Amino acid sequence: MKFLALRERSEQEVRARLRRSCYDEATIDRVLDTLGLHDLVSDARFAEAWVHARSRKYGKNRIAQELRVKGVDRQEAETALNTLSEEDEYRRAVEQARKLCRKFQNDPKKIAQSLTRKGYHWRMAKDAAEEAVRGASL
Repeated sequence: MKFLALRERSEQEVRARLRRSCYDEATIDRVLDTLGLHDLVSDARFAEAWVHARSRKYGKNRIAQELRVKGVDRQEAETALNTLSEEDEYRRAVEQARKLCRKFQNDPKKIAQSLTRKGYHWRMAKDAAEEAVRGASL
């Protein structure tokens, strides 16, 4: 219960934690059934919380990859990711780009590459980097 109290968890995370604690698969299945019955573990709720927390710093591509690693179903991940508007993602990309201007000496190509590594689509990263550099040169 302490593990669940810290933050929302995916079913795969709970399963992995119980395996590390050396529980057998039958016990793990019963525990997950009970947790699901009481709505204590929900991949959909986990995905929504994960997207909300990670979208401040990362783009949709990176968050989608993280959700796959966490074992969230593709449909549930897409539903959670669709709560982010393209405008919000672009605004966050520009914020990130502004922070990177000094590090990369206002080089839009390097800034865009960094944003791409953070999970933003290339076109969005390029546009955000160019906007940030224009704003920095004023």
